Amino acid sequence: MQKFQFSQPYIHPKSYKDKEGMQVSKWFIRYKIQYAEPPAYLKKKDLVQYPKEYGNSYKRDINKINSHSEKIDNAEMLLGRVLDDLKKGIDPRNREAEHIEYVKKEIQEAEQYRAEYVFNLWFAWKNYVNPIPSKAISATTYSRFWNNQFIPYLKSIGKDYDIRKVSVDDIDNWILENYNADVWTAKTVEIKIGLLSGVFKYAFQKRFIKENPMTYVTRIKENKVIVKNGVSSIKIITDAKSKILSDNESELLYKYMNLKNEAIAKTLGYAFIRFSEIFRLRLKHLDKENWFFNIPADLAKGQRDGKTAQLKIYPKLKEVLERYLTEYFGEDRNPEYFIFYNENKNTAGTYSIFQHYFNATKSEIEKFEDVKILKSPYCFKHTGAKKFIDQNKAKAKTSYQIIEAIMKLMRHSSFITSQRYIYHDLGINLDADDDFTFD
Repeated sequence: MQKFQFSQPYIHPKSYKDKEGMQVSKWFIRYKIQYAEPPAYLKKKDLVQYPKEYGNSYKRDINKINSHSEKIDNAEMLLGRVLDDLKKGIDPRNREAEHIEYVKKEIQEAEQYRAEYVFNLWFAWKNYVNPIPSKAISATTYSRFWNNQFIPYLKSIGKDYDIRKVSVDDIDNWILENYNADVWTAKTVEIKIGLLSGVFKYAFQKRFIKENPMTYVTRIKENKVIVKNGVSSIKIITDAKSKILSDNESELLYKYMNLKNEAIAKTLGYAFIRFSEIFRLRLKHLDKENWFFNIPADLAKGQRDGKTAQLKIYPKLKEVLERYLTEYFGEDRNPEYFIFYNENKNTAGTYSIFQHYFNATKSEIEKFEDVKILKSPYCFKHTGAKKFIDQNKAKAKTSYQIIEAIMKLMRHSSFITSQRYIYHDLGINLDADDDFTFD
């Protein structure tokens, strides 16, 4: 990087008007720069130069903006960017190459390739530091996602300090964790993949990483209703039943689980409360007099009506909850305590902790029982749903009644969402055994 001295940059014209008081259309950032040695990328080899920066080095041509007030705002932002680069020893005329070298030097000095540095480099390259109005929303979205979601996840797995160590499995596990916990929909997953892809592609192109993990990330594809010749049919996935626990698997899991995790699993399997909600439940949400869970709209996903949902607590869930509350809470029943807490009752548990315990439990079962369970924690929900459907089919409930009941229990947004869940995720054809007649 070239060594130089510089004078304070300013917007030309300083008053935005010429000597006659007329507004000037061509604006630029003017500054004086003096080199110890003239850099190779400049045609003129003068040691002292007076560059004009119109914004092209920052992919922001201020002279293409028609609104006078907006032009002033952007010129001032450009001035700040130029000054910031000059302070770093970066000549705006060779900005991209020198900025990359600057960030690389910072990383190398720390002997680390921190994810936040690589993101900040990409963020600056995209001109999101002081974005123009049309890019402001995108800049905020990327910043919040990386700084509030992805980098904290990397910290949780100990890889935020070196982006080179982030693997496709790390990203897959994070995506599937949020998808299986019903925190993200398939559409949300696609959005998150997009927010990751740009940065990793940039990191690969600039040789921070040897391979782009996003190339191999698993995409979530949900089956859809197929309409052919005006007739709707549902494409049933062939491996749906693999999500459902056998009776033996259920028994072994509950046998090897401690009481707390058994209560979590059965809350999912008998009340169909999502993981994203389970760990936010407090004692005040449990109505022990009538045995309901009260799920307020601000706690739930998709309760756009603003109402509080009441979810019935069936006998098998009631029994395990009573044992759990007695053992883990005793007489201390502060309504603000989290039901499924972490280290203390004021700290919520997390899906990641439960998933870790679930995987450890499966390993124990495989070791001592020689049974390998190849399912995610969300299998408890699918297993419970199938049992509910099977029991009510045996009671001669109609397909419509069952779908409607599933819709209410799982708080689906529509009847067809429940149809898709039953046919797609569970692989159940409710009308398979119906004997239709038409006399």
